Amino acid sequence: MKTIEITVAPDGSVRLQAHGFVGRDCQEASRFLRQTLGKAVDETKTAEFFQTNATQSQQARQH
Repeated sequence: MKTIEITVAPDGSVRLQAHGFVGRDCQEASRFLRQTLGKAVDETKTAEFFQTNATQSQQARQH
């Protein structure tokens, strides 16, 4: 399941976390939020970002 988790801290900072996306799909899916919220202070790419669709298909077959 693809989800985008939005966390607003007491200091007003916002954290976006995309789950279930492969590769750059997470950036495309969250683009409207990033554009709305303003300039990013920090960006951390997860292991999912570096996966390819072939990697995900291979993992799905193993389960």
